[in-house]
Amino acid sequence: MKRVLQVALPLFLFVLLGCDKKNVLPQVVECGTLSLEGTWRLQAYQKLSDGTLQADPDPKGRGVVLTFTQEGTTVRFEGHTVANTVSGGYQKGDSCRLEQGTFGGTKVGEPTEFSSKAWVAMNGAEAYGRKAEQLFIYFNNKSEVMIFDRQR
Repeated sequence: MKRVLQVALPLFLFVLLGCDKKNVLPQVVECGTLSLEGTWRLQAYQKLSDGTLQADPDPKGRGVVLTFTQEGTTVRFEGHTVANTVSGGYQKGDSCRLEQGTFGGTKVGEPTEFSSKAWVAMNGAEAYGRKAEQLFIYFNNKSEVMIFDRQR
């Protein structure tokens, strides 16, 4: 038993202390009882496989801002990307799922990859999560997430 502790304890400490917080993968945030309602500004996209963030290149600019309303299981939104006025909606399913999504708007070319990606992400939205002042919309088979902050 003493021999096992001599080997196991240092190995355990090595693993515990050797972990770098950057390698901890982000977790899917549950929706809980919080709705999507409110006005939200897109802050970043994140790949859940490695935690890589693509932040808003112009955080003080026009950005991607969406206002969500909800009636029962019907969710609607309107707002803008950097270059376009947009709107759409979803049906909320079980377990925070978003179904039967629609997304459209004016068709001016987006000036940045960041704002252009919102079209693909919102068209492919599959689920959402909420924390008090943040909204998370999952897309691309839930391998990526859009991170929004509440606007006042």
